[in-house]
Amino acid sequence: MSIRHTCECGADIRLPHTAARRKARCKSCGVIFTVPPRTTAASGADRPGRKLPVEARAGEPTFDRPWSTPESLDLSGFDSTGPEAAEFTAPDSTRDDLDETGLVERSFWFDLAGSFLFFIEPGNLVTWLALAVATVIVDFLPLWGWLGLIIRLGVDAYILAFPLATVREIASGEDELPSVWIHNLYDDLFEPALEFVGTGVFVMLLALALACWAWWQAGEIDFGIFAASGVLNGTGLSRAVPLLVLVGLFFWPAVMLAVAIGHTFSGLWPHVIVRTPMGAPLAYVAICAALVVAATVSTLPAHPRFVAAVTGSSPVGGLVLRLVGTIVGLYSSIVAMWVIGLFYRHYKDRLPWTAE
Repeated sequence: MSIRHTCECGADIRLPHTAARRKARCKSCGVIFTVPPRTTAASGADRPGRKLPVEARAGEPTFDRPWSTPESLDLSGFDSTGPEAAEFTAPDSTRDDLDETGLVERSFWFDLAGSFLFFIEPGNLVTWLALAVATVIVDFLPLWGWLGLIIRLGVDAYILAFPLATVREIASGEDELPSVWIHNLYDDLFEPALEFVGTGVFVMLLALALACWAWWQAGEIDFGIFAASGVLNGTGLSRAVPLLVLVGLFFWPAVMLAVAIGHTFSGLWPHVIVRTPMGAPLAYVAICAALVVAATVSTLPAHPRFVAAVTGSSPVGGLVLRLVGTIVGLYSSIVAMWVIGLFYRHYKDRLPWTAE
């Protein structure tokens, strides 16, 4: 749990909840302020942060994103002499397992394993189930005409915008699912949804281009060219296309992370994308493995035995099956975005770009 405070200079600052009613110094302008209680800071917790440059390292391209980071806080400004000093203890410099807030720093591997159990936090469980129920209700309600179309598009856009917000929230050090507040329909809803869809298209551009070339030569469109089995059994273009698909899927977490934080595709040159996993290769491979596990879990509700067991002769079997499928699908999506955010949280200093 954290407290967010907007400094008079415009900096959005995150502080540990133990810092409530203490004194802190803004790292951006140096002003000393009293940290508000969590109850009063919560109302502004999801206001958009001011734009901070996402700077590339060593001359790499740059891009912008409204971003709030824990590094905006200089904890050296805490007043340790007041009556509430016992509530916050300065970090012990002799311990390597403490971060700058004085809290025990968890390892990447611990957080990676815990990402599959995000729902243990009651707030996360409520958010997860609420999204699933809203999606199912919209799918089953008889929504016709322009009103139905607008409601359906709005819910779908919210579901697509939610993953990017999750990546940013986890990358910033939070362990809570975000609340996507809609202040502007385009900026807060439709643009993030388009960015999320765009990441998939971006990593598949080469495969799509090569597939179009193969279709033009064959004189027909055959989507079977994308089948993964073509990597082993295919020849020529029928092998090259699925191979490029697998390469694109491998680099998709790196692209998703950069777009979620950078809020743009500008600057995503091939060498930047390739160097992102190289910052922590073993951790990146572990993230890819976690994504495969999450994707596998999402396919379980479609298994014939599961479908037969749920539907049977029950008149509400279809609704139950849809609800379970939606819940499991959202679980898979949340876990995927959670582990991608963890990669930035733990290894941002090793990446070829930064959000500092």
